[in-house]
Amino acid sequence: SIKQIGPETAPDRTLAVQYYYETLRYLQQAMKNEAYLRSEELLTTVLLMSLYEMIDGEGKAWERHLKGVFWIQRSQDINGESGGLKQAIWWAWLRQDVWAAFREGRKVLSFFRPTKPYYAMDHWDVAARCVYLLAQCVNYSSDEETQAGKSDTVMRLSKAEELATKLEDWHSHLTSHFNPLPCVD
Repeated sequence: SIKQIGPETAPDRTLAVQYYYETLRYLQQAMKNEAYLRSEELLTTVLLMSLYEMIDGEGKAWERHLKGVFWIQRSQDINGESGGLKQAIWWAWLRQDVWAAFREGRKVLSFFRPTKPYYAMDHWDVAARCVYLLAQCVNYSSDEETQAGKSDTVMRLSKAEELATKLEDWHSHLTSHFNPLPCVD
């Protein structure tokens, strides 16, 4: 039987908000420590704060934290090819920024351009490249690019062709890891 979800089984929103404010207080204190300002812990915490705020949907505080992570990463030269946890945080951040940029009709904050060739990538890198290409599609569909395309149709078509070529190139490098799962009809 299926258990009905009622008020007695609903998550306690006040507890989530309490943890949120405790985390903000922790961040405020921790940021007084110079070493913390360059730590992976700071990046991870602020990214999670942004995610919580996006899910919560209250106001636009999440955008402040999303931009904060951008500036921290930029100051430390962290990007999609940095390696380790910092690289993983960067890709998680880009996914959030892609969602926000698409929702707001703006370009993504990142100006990172991947340099790693497909032959040197594992399947995780190839999957991440798709996120980068999605970001480029969001940029192409942004209000700014759309407006610019109205006055320069040739440039707009050229960018569309370039993007289509990059997407085809990505698709041609997919490995068996990207094959659909078998299913019975």
